[in-house]
Amino acid sequence: MVVLCDDVKVFVDRQSSPHLEGTTVDFVVSLEQSGFSFDNPNAASKCSCGKSFN
Repeated sequence: MVVLCDDVKVFVDRQSSPHLEGTTVDFVVSLEQSGFSFDNPNAASKCSCGKSFN
């Protein structure tokens, strides 16, 4: 599956698609870190670094 948003293509396999539905992606630059930030409303919990979820 290919999701197109503002001329950016995101490729998601069919198995992962239901887990990522509603997820927003942002690029954040701060004093502590810079990089992509994912906000997944389907996540039951996530680690303190914000890079993984259950």
